[in-house]
Amino acid sequence: MSFQVLCRGLLSRFGSIGIHQSSIPHHWKTATAKTASALSHPHTSMGLYSPYAFNSVVSTSVRTFATKKKKNLLRHTKGFRGRSKNCFRVAIRRLQKSWQYAFRDRRRKRREWSKLWIQRISAGVRQYSHSYSKFMGALNKSPLKLDRKVLAELAYHEPFAFRSVVQVVEHASKNNKAATAGAVAGA
Repeated sequence: MSFQVLCRGLLSRFGSIGIHQSSIPHHWKTATAKTASALSHPHTSMGLYSPYAFNSVVSTSVRTFATKKKKNLLRHTKGFRGRSKNCFRVAIRRLQKSWQYAFRDRRRKRREWSKLWIQRISAGVRQYSHSYSKFMGALNKSPLKLDRKVLAELAYHEPFAFRSVVQVVEHASKNNKAATAGAVAGA
């Protein structure tokens, strides 16, 4: 019994048990013609079990722009959990959200580093009985131009170098006070 005859028999039986022809999947109806042409292939001596039985027509597909776009997007979602890494509809939403998180957290990271630098400078300055705000005000008036990152590194890793910076700032602030007092007294 050939496959084509078998498929026709199944399709006719569906009608006899009360299943309407429109409820039968389309690919079952078209399978008979395709399979018949595949079985007539010269290499099909094995019948249905031949590797050539269902692959007689080789189709070549050209990737379209949409396919490349999806592939590129799914490349960005590598490492995501669940369907977010391989299902396009879920992945595009998750990727957009990840970009939002990245945008937000780039600013948050700078904020966190700034807080850490302030804490380190404050801890270093308190050893010499100064407050952070007064030290930074005096530093801005002094000839030294050091930012918080460098000051924090000095305070944390080089305490003796930081001590000399504090002394320079103290000396500069005393000179500024004396110059201001002289200007006020002269006026």
